[in-house]
Amino acid sequence: MRFKWKDISIRFKLTLLLLIISIVPLLATTFFSVSYFSNSARTENENIQEDLTNIYMAQLNQWIQAKAARTETLLKSHPEFKKGDPKHILPLLKALKESDADIQNYNFINPEGVGVDISGVPINVSDRDHFLKAKSTKKTVVGDMLLSKVSNQYIFPIDVPVLDDAGNLVGVIVSTVSPEAFTAVTNRIKIAETGYGYLLSGIGEYYTHPDTGRIGKKLEEFSKGEDAQKFQDYVLNHESGTFTYTDDAGVRMINYFGTIPNTNWKLVVAVPEAEVLAHVNLTRKISVSVMGAVVLLTLIFALIVSRYISAMVLTLSSFMKKVAAGNLTERLPVKSHDEMGQLIGSMNTMLDSFSGIVAKIHSSIRSVAAATDKFTVTTGLSSESVQQIGSSIREIAEGTSVQFAGAEQSARAMEEMSSGIQKIAESSGTVSDQAAGVYGRVENGNNDIQKAIGQMSIINDTANAAYQVIHELNAHAMEIGNIIGLISNISNQTALLSLNASIEAARAGESGRGFAVVAGEVKKLAEQTKQSVNSVSDLVRQIQSSSVSATQSISQNKQEIEHGIVHMQQIGHTFSAIRSSIMQVSEQVQEISAATQQLSAGTEEVSASMGQMVHIAQTSAANSQLVAEHSDKQIALMDDMVASTQALNDMMAELEQLTALFQVK
Repeated sequence: MRFKWKDISIRFKLTLLLLIISIVPLLATTFFSVSYFSNSARTENENIQEDLTNIYMAQLNQWIQAKAARTETLLKSHPEFKKGDPKHILPLLKALKESDADIQNYNFINPEGVGVDISGVPINVSDRDHFLKAKSTKKTVVGDMLLSKVSNQYIFPIDVPVLDDAGNLVGVIVSTVSPEAFTAVTNRIKIAETGYGYLLSGIGEYYTHPDTGRIGKKLEEFSKGEDAQKFQDYVLNHESGTFTYTDDAGVRMINYFGTIPNTNWKLVVAVPEAEVLAHVNLTRKISVSVMGAVVLLTLIFALIVSRYISAMVLTLSSFMKKVAAGNLTERLPVKSHDEMGQLIGSMNTMLDSFSGIVAKIHSSIRSVAAATDKFTVTTGLSSESVQQIGSSIREIAEGTSVQFAGAEQSARAMEEMSSGIQKIAESSGTVSDQAAGVYGRVENGNNDIQKAIGQMSIINDTANAAYQVIHELNAHAMEIGNIIGLISNISNQTALLSLNASIEAARAGESGRGFAVVAGEVKKLAEQTKQSVNSVSDLVRQIQSSSVSATQSISQNKQEIEHGIVHMQQIGHTFSAIRSSIMQVSEQVQEISAATQQLSAGTEEVSASMGQMVHIAQTSAANSQLVAEHSDKQIALMDDMVASTQALNDMMAELEQLTALFQVK
């Protein structure tokens, strides 16, 4: 059997239509929202990682440059360094070491790579890459991490070349820094719940890491998967960027890295992808749950609505079949005051009027039939006895008068029927007007929803502006950090000046004692300034951390506002569907009103025909009176009148059979 869409029940069609209208937009909106928020969360996290990486790279570079600058400043202020004599150089380096707790040791190395540290321990670094580079370039060099030949511990060398007035190398001052100094900086990097930062060398060795057991070992020793190898190759061959891979523990990590200036060191900030997308995953679960609930509720609602509408249509169809069969006695109960209830009420009113008209037609037919029977008897008697012609003619006149009265009653009945149908047409027009009014109110509601969506968009723009202000605050915090670094350099230089003053006062003996007191006070002032700078630096880091938290909070608010916009758009779609349904109902009511007006026009034509029948009956009565006055001429026409009377009886019998099809109360 071939499938035909037009043969399917309206109940199934309505259920399917409601499901498609509600579920398809919901699925599309859910998929778009989850994809959009996933990309937004990932992009926002990358921006945060990039900002943190740049901030801490600037701090590390500033710290390294400050240590080298202390040595360079000491060289400029003491010409005896140019002679290359360790006896004069080592006491100055020892004093410099006492003023800086971050430096492990100072060494003075001659151009051949042989030297001694401030404790008098000899050392040979002629094979070290950092020394060879400083010797060849005659510039300050920050070396990679290596094992100290003196302490057998990991250190970072900072080489500052010593040149004479002719620009010839007379030696190299090597200051060593412990990895713990850099670890203290990278351990302050916190992002999300478990995100962290660490330093890598240019060949992939760990310089710092929360797991101190990795320091000095290569990345490939702890991450041996294919993704880890790709990550290592990408980091070592690029200045900066982001890379996501799955580690050996099965955790997918998002990594952002950058290269510290004047080195090949890589600062990496890593965070688990699950923590970044935690809110998105929660949103996805909630969306799926809500979508399932909406689908279930939509299915229930579609079944209820389709069942209600199909039941009303089937009830109306069954009722109209009974009316078409001639049963005018039944009426449909009016259970509501909506458009369907008004339609049922109008149909009941139409049937009441039509039933009354049919009842009057029955009565008129019986009256006309009785009159024609009498007229037949009278004509028969007139044929048998010519002597009774005058009396028979008068009876014919009386019968004609009765016929005239019956015709008038029929005309009035048809007029009443026309009036009733006209009322039905007016009621249909009223229903159409009411449907148009409902459509207008729904249209106003839809406009209000669109205005609400516009307001939500304005709120979203405001949240974006707040996010931009917080981002600018982060940039200003970085500028403050640079200024604090400058103040820190000034403090360090002041301490060096104090040290130089102490040395010169010591040389001056008793005459320089007062100058030594002043130098001590300057040193105390420099230390106080350094402590204040450290406090302000900690405060700036707290401001930067708070700015990052504020950025995340505003981002979450943006997501909630965008959720509100999506929900308001769904309500707007629902209002559009309601408006379309009301428009279809209004068009159907207008079609009923037009059909009723056509029926009213037909009844008016029947009423006009009945008026003509009344006129004919009136003319017949006048002629009957004329026949009564001229009875002699009427005798010849008696046979024709008998035939006409018989035909009239036949016509009334047919009319009575037709009206008998309608059952009235």
